[in-house]
Amino acid sequence: MQIMKLRIAVYAIALNEIKHVDRWLEATKHADVRVVADTGSTDGTPEKLKEAGVQVHHITVKPWRFDVARNAALALVPNDVDVCLILDLDEVPEKDFFKKVRNQWVDGAHRGWIWLDTGQPWKADRLHVRHNYHWVCPCHEVAMFYGDEEQKYCEIDAHIKHEPDSGKSRKHYLQILELAVKERPHDARMWNYLVREYYYNQMWEPLLTAADKMLELPGWVVEQAAVCRWAGEACHWLNKVEEATAYFDRGVQILPTEGEPWYGVCVDAYRRHQWGRLLDAAIKIMELPRSTHHVYESAVWDWKAYDFAAVAAYNLGHVSEALTFAKKALNAPGAEGERVVNNIKFMEGVLNGSSS
Repeated sequence: MQIMKLRIAVYAIALNEIKHVDRWLEATKHADVRVVADTGSTDGTPEKLKEAGVQVHHITVKPWRFDVARNAALALVPNDVDVCLILDLDEVPEKDFFKKVRNQWVDGAHRGWIWLDTGQPWKADRLHVRHNYHWVCPCHEVAMFYGDEEQKYCEIDAHIKHEPDSGKSRKHYLQILELAVKERPHDARMWNYLVREYYYNQMWEPLLTAADKMLELPGWVVEQAAVCRWAGEACHWLNKVEEATAYFDRGVQILPTEGEPWYGVCVDAYRRHQWGRLLDAAIKIMELPRSTHHVYESAVWDWKAYDFAAVAAYNLGHVSEALTFAKKALNAPGAEGERVVNNIKFMEGVLNGSSS
């Protein structure tokens, strides 16, 4: 029996993405169908996409919300497509991405996980079958399955890299997220994103209010622990020292098996000069596997835990151990090289008896 070829569609929404068009076109050339819903570009984006054979449609969404725009784009995908990939124009699939999807897609699956690199790789469910999906949430939207059967997943070992335009403003995110929690007051995920947005904007008091609301709701422990870290930071900047420690410790209580909550404890212990607590938390990170979710921070494992361990060990009088940790931090990608080098020189001087 001949196996039918998997028919893949890429669909996207776009607004003034001309600087990304050539790269996106090259990266998606092996898709069977490419559909873009343009939301009002004035820089030539739709014209250039059309020249390359992309199906471009002009839509208007006012007031703006991402879920409505995504649903409009999905509705334009032909019915005979088997699998859809949501791919913004500032995202780049790896060279053999579509070949890997065709080879690894599991018959009967509704949704597929891939690796999304947004500075560090994490698993994202960017693939889904053509029918029975509908986007919800005005910001940080998600495709929801509404089929009668149980949703089935498959994992595709393929990567997409997000290479955004850093010059684009994200000011509108805050307003849309505040709308999102009004619409979905019991959605912990939306509260999580709102807390994060307050953190980015250094809006400490509303952050704490939103964090407490989020933590009252049932939700994903990864996001709950992240909210505790952001709340701890807010308390720090509001000079609420004990409250900050309580939030950081609560993050570990919620999620003791991953490194990011322990990193929050490291930050707090460093600020409070609690060297034993700092060393214990830093070593705990080293013992834990790396995360694979959207709040994963590779630097925590790459060098920051070693850097904190070096500071703690030195202040506890364990200079040789501190020097070993510092050298591990220096050799990691992204480390603050000059500062770590100076620390290493200082500790070597202490051990050699030449430090003043």
